[in-house]
Amino acid sequence: MRPAATTARTVAAALLACAALARGPSLGAQPAPDAARVAFEQGMVALQGNRFRDAVEALEASFALRPLAAVSYNLGLAYRGVGRNVDAVEAFERYLRAPDADARPERIEALRREVARLRATLVTLAVALQPPHATLRVDGRAVVIIDRAAVVDPGLRTLDVAAEGYQPLHVERELAPGARVEVDARLLLLENRARLLVDPSVLEATVYVDQHLAGVGQTDVGVAPGRHRVEVIAPGYTPFERSVWSTGRGVVRVSAELLRLGASPEARARPRWVAPLAIAGGAAVAAGVIAALVFALRPAEPVPQGSWATFREAGP
Repeated sequence: MRPAATTARTVAAALLACAALARGPSLGAQPAPDAARVAFEQGMVALQGNRFRDAVEALEASFALRPLAAVSYNLGLAYRGVGRNVDAVEAFERYLRAPDADARPERIEALRREVARLRATLVTLAVALQPPHATLRVDGRAVVIIDRAAVVDPGLRTLDVAAEGYQPLHVERELAPGARVEVDARLLLLENRARLLVDPSVLEATVYVDQHLAGVGQTDVGVAPGRHRVEVIAPGYTPFERSVWSTGRGVVRVSAELLRLGASPEARARPRWVAPLAIAGGAAVAAGVIAALVFALRPAEPVPQGSWATFREAGP
């Protein structure tokens, strides 16, 4: 009797398993919803309701998960709705490079005309940066500067320029559509700071000061009084390292000559740094074993603490 009962229970269990498979997966095993599709649908609902900020957030999330042409097109509409014309142009042009397979020619042509219209509204900022490694933010978002110019959206914008060791600059300006605007962003060096100028022999070399990224190529950074470690690195070259001393005023200059890896012993034996000279009273005096070069140039103009200011270096 027992073997028969065991067999009956086994058969019953097998029948139950088959029935479960026929019904499909249980509620706990349902496939996860398509996050990209869910975000896209949320973005479309927001777009249709003219809630453009919500549409931007949802469609950006969808595009990050699945960069489809349709998402890029609708993201361009959302960007245009919030006045981010620079981003709208980028999204629309991305769509035009790879449109939907069923996109009609008249729709493509209309979008090209809209891109041209949006481009005509963009503002060019001609930026004079001092120091060169300073960063520019417009409405809190980082802006890329190419050939001393940046392209931004029209309208009332806040411009912030900052660099370590320098007084930041904060400006609010109304930017007319299609205008070219000069921005004087020469920052004032903070008190008790010296300018550390690093001039690598390799233009694409990366400069680190006290193990922090300071810039690429010629670098101008403010440093506090005391000793500082300068490192210059470039692919295919022997790293350059120097310890320099700052008094908190004037300028410290470092000429970093990088040698190619595998250079001859004679080339390696040549001094890679010219002995520093101290300039005093217009005469050049050898500084001997001084580890850095401090130029007694024009004294730093005092900075009104807690205020925004535009730096204009005092001159003769």
